[in-house]
Amino acid sequence: METPIDSLSSTPAPRVPVPEPPKASIRQPKSTDFLALSREDKSKKRINELEALKDSILDMMVNDLKDPLTVIQGNISYLLDEVHDIESLAPAKVEQVLRTCLSNCRKQMNLIKDLQDVSQFNQEKYPLQKSRAYFPKLVDDCLEALAPAIRKQEVSIKKIYHAQVPLVSVDEGVIRRVLVNLITNALKFSHPATRVRVSAGLSLAEVIVAVRDEGQGIPAGELEKLFK
Repeated sequence: METPIDSLSSTPAPRVPVPEPPKASIRQPKSTDFLALSREDKSKKRINELEALKDSILDMMVNDLKDPLTVIQGNISYLLDEVHDIESLAPAKVEQVLRTCLSNCRKQMNLIKDLQDVSQFNQEKYPLQKSRAYFPKLVDDCLEALAPAIRKQEVSIKKIYHAQVPLVSVDEGVIRRVLVNLITNALKFSHPATRVRVSAGLSLAEVIVAVRDEGQGIPAGELEKLFK
């Protein structure tokens, strides 16, 4: 027997509570978080600075490796040019040329050693070998080493030294490489019968060394790239 529809219970079904989804907890940043990020940024910046400094030193040394070779080549070329009349050369002059070659061979070896040191570069472990030096004497030594190149280029050298240039604490090896590089570049861009001026003076308690040639100069648009 079928039960009439009207006789079914109309009692509503019990309501089952639906749980609310959990709220995502948002942690407020602490000052220590910013400090950690700051330290990380500084560490990365420091590493980048050291890498850039290392690359800069390597570029400088690779460029400077050619300077002792330029001196050696110039001196040997001088002897070869005079070999047909070798008897006219004073023994003292030949000895001077050979000693200059030997000295620059030693500089070349020192540069190679420096490159090996830089391969394990750490700024705190890369001290300069400083000593008290007189800049006019350093300039004279560099000019003497470059004498064959100066003669070959047919330029004259004018030296201007301030009377009160003091002794300064420098790494002589580094300074000699810089001076040879500057003078070599001046010779390279000088025309025959022109002059290269080399000066050492005092300005506001600083020793200023300048090398000036009479070549065409550097285009104005290239000046900002000179020391990059």
